[in-house]
Amino acid sequence: MDLNKLPIKNGFRLRGTDITRLETFTDAAFAFAVTMLVIAGDSVPTNYDALMKSLKDIPSFAASIAMILYIWFGHLQWSRRYGLEDGISVMLSGMLILSILVFVYPLKLVFAAMFAFFSGGFLLSEFVVTNVDDMTGLFVFYGFGFTITCLILSSLFLYTLSKTKQLKLNPREVFETKVNIALWLMVALPAFTSAIAAWLLPPTIGVWSGFMYWLYLIISPIFSIKTNNKRQALFDRLEND
Repeated sequence: MDLNKLPIKNGFRLRGTDITRLETFTDAAFAFAVTMLVIAGDSVPTNYDALMKSLKDIPSFAASIAMILYIWFGHLQWSRRYGLEDGISVMLSGMLILSILVFVYPLKLVFAAMFAFFSGGFLLSEFVVTNVDDMTGLFVFYGFGFTITCLILSSLFLYTLSKTKQLKLNPREVFETKVNIALWLMVALPAFTSAIAAWLLPPTIGVWSGFMYWLYLIISPIFSIKTNNKRQALFDRLEND
């Protein structure tokens, strides 16, 4: 592989420009996950009232798709940058697919419940909450599911880091790989915290564990600022060298 001839995006040499069978299979699995979101809803509306009711499901559907696309893009970025298709890569990608297909239902239910809560019941939730145990159970299921998904993505980048010499990663590429490892761990943190709180705290308190996701508003800017500062310091050091 002639690294000098590889296309470059954001300073990273793209080693996976050719679409692999692994990437094709992963894309198909993510597309199927989106399809599951569609067929998980009600039947096709047969009158105006049913149509208006189905439209209230759009926010949770859109938010669920956005989340799935975010995870899909993480795998796409990994695939484009490194182009790996060995046994460990296939295994981790398969685990990611499994986690998404299991995670897709609680994903939709959590967003539906959230929009129903903030709209005062105007945006209906298909998940019927009969007591606080139902809601905390949903947060536990969703939180651990999302945490596992993020850990698998982080593991893909961590495994890639062990291939530094084989892939001939330069210092900037090594740094960006480490950033992605830390990024997916950071993304997993509020979900893991929410799941633990919902699991261990009394149900009357654990039912509020969903608000742990507001931590993103705090940790995301901090992570971005610290990462950009370290990136600039690396660039300055490389230029001086």
